[in-house]
Amino acid sequence: MGRSCSTAMLCAMLSCTGSVHGQTAANETPTNLVVTVLGNPAPSIGEKVAWHIASECPCSAVFDARTNSLLRTVESQVDALAQDHAWVLGLIDSPTGKSAFRGGLFRKRGVALLDMNSLKDTAAGGSDSSDLLESRVLKESMRSFGFLLGLKDCPWPRCCMFPAPNEKDLDAKGRDFCPPCQVKVDRILSGEAKAQR
Repeated sequence: MGRSCSTAMLCAMLSCTGSVHGQTAANETPTNLVVTVLGNPAPSIGEKVAWHIASECPCSAVFDARTNSLLRTVESQVDALAQDHAWVLGLIDSPTGKSAFRGGLFRKRGVALLDMNSLKDTAAGGSDSSDLLESRVLKESMRSFGFLLGLKDCPWPRCCMFPAPNEKDLDAKGRDFCPPCQVKVDRILSGEAKAQR
């Protein structure tokens, strides 16, 4: 099955599954994130993403190592994880190659997907130099988590919420929130402000 077809199926299945992820009582603020891998990425990248988010944000972030085939995990793995966690961040590494799909955000469901293939170095023919790829995945994972919380694009080029238009800007931007974005994250996670769903 081609990459664009499997990506379309992935998005369709996630948007059609029944329950609302991360649903909490009216006075309760969700405070945890689970990072999982979909496809074939090395589990260590998921562990590093979870650790980085937990170290930079006042929330718990854990890595779930249940790695399965990409299509089989869409409903079963994401739904199972979302029952116990407010947010799910899926790192996708499909073996079928590179596409324009960079990820997907299903904010109402509390699910973000990040395609690691779209972050590989195109100047090096799509190679996945582990340090460069890890840096890009960390930056875009933080950005995906920010979007799950309701943050918008940030104009500051060093903020992880900056919408880098090319690989040079992606590599130059930081992997953390800028001070104003960090204040928003802290307020949302402390319950002072509501996460946008």
